Amino acid sequence: MSIDPQEPVRLITGTSAEIHITHEELQAAGIKTWVVGDDLDASFGTALAGSNELWVHRSNLAAAQAAITGNPKFNRQEHETDAPETHGHPVNDPQ
Repeated sequence: MSIDPQEPVRLITGTSAEIHITHEELQAAGIKTWVVGDDLDASFGTALAGSNELWVHRSNLAAAQAAITGNPKFNRQEHETDAPETHGHPVNDPQ
């Protein structure tokens, strides 16, 4: 089975602001991207942390990653994950 270079792949997840800023910057650099998850923000607000995603064609993945990691204004590596962030439950403090 061959890999389709036009297959969409997830680049990063993050807040709506981070995703849209990165989307605009990559678009300006000539890398086509798609924002996924805006509809969830409209419905649930910030209740779904990391629900916004930025996708690229597989053929542009390396260039997009290089643009993000090589440019200080793209310093969002903490959001490059395949698993959503998990948050523990608060601990009751009897004091």
